[in-house]
Amino acid sequence: MALAALATHGEVAVALAADGAIPPLVQLLGPSDLPGAQKTAAVALMHLAANAANADTIAAAGAIPPLVRMTGPDCPAEVIKIAEDALRVLGDSSAEISAAIAAAEANANALLMARLGLD
Repeated sequence: MALAALATHGEVAVALAADGAIPPLVQLLGPSDLPGAQKTAAVALMHLAANAANADTIAAAGAIPPLVRMTGPDCPAEVIKIAEDALRVLGDSSAEISAAIAAAEANANALLMARLGLD
């Protein structure tokens, strides 16, 4: 949680990203038996994404698909809220990232509909 707190400070957020903090945080978003680690990573990435250059790095590191998965019906409400907030901050940084989020959400919705047999 300390990293998430540090990421709220602009200059520190830029330094964290420059020092390579983003890829390990994105890895923590993947399927895990540690939902607390996923939540903490999502919060840290949300704060880091407040800087547009960091948002580009976060998107390029592959954070969008796992964040979208974290908004799915199998996730606890608290995780969904954090992932939605992180996606909102990322999407606000650029039109390209916003479009990538929309595409990932559309794909996730199509997969869910197929899984439910509603396609």
